[in-house]
Amino acid sequence: QPGRGSIFFFHFCMSSAASADVSGTVPVISLADIQVHNKQDDCWVIINQKVYDLTDFLHEHPGGSGVILEHAGGDATEAFSMIHSSDILSILPAHCLLGTCVDVVPKTERKQQDLSNKPSIDAMLNVFDFEEVAKQNMSSLGWGYYSSGADDEITMRENHLAFHRIFLRPRVLVNVADVDCSTTVLGKPSSFPLFICATALGKLAHPDGELNLTRAAASHGIIQMVPTLSSFSLGEIVAAKSDT
Repeated sequence: QPGRGSIFFFHFCMSSAASADVSGTVPVISLADIQVHNKQDDCWVIINQKVYDLTDFLHEHPGGSGVILEHAGGDATEAFSMIHSSDILSILPAHCLLGTCVDVVPKTERKQQDLSNKPSIDAMLNVFDFEEVAKQNMSSLGWGYYSSGADDEITMRENHLAFHRIFLRPRVLVNVADVDCSTTVLGKPSSFPLFICATALGKLAHPDGELNLTRAAASHGIIQMVPTLSSFSLGEIVAAKSDT
């Protein structure tokens, strides 16, 4: 699948029990010194101007060592930040944090969202209209992940066809001046008979990822299912509910 190898980039194993203490003073390391550590048996990367030695972690990486080695000896901030919350780094052993590097300014190649080019929400008639707008505004990695399915995409196609077999029975001469769409989902109240399904790695679509979905769900009384492979920690997602 397009970009699937990068989807698991730095999904650090919870087996690393010790936490890195980043509060103390750490040495400043030049970019030239970091660039020589670009091999499988000597792998340093820069994330948010902090230098990490991930040599011992390479063999634990669920997605393989290749996606980390692509950034060995260089800046991995963009690839890391597109997917993960920064607090995931705290599970690394303290010795992995080597120092800081001020020679590198984190950059982003994310498509800049131009709101002036987006159609009015009133012009969106169905989910396919939203898909077309998303395709024009998302990064190629994000679009490749969200628009594709696993293996031969059989389940994705069957899901698509299943929705085409559902029809709404129209009612005529019915008073619709006061409509109540509220219901319950698994015994929990919801203002609408739909919920936000768990979709991994929300940062691939927007820098605020799942936080945007939480704010929308909270403000409209809709249930949100939080994904296991989220771009933010559960604490950050719960805290976003109070932003509304």
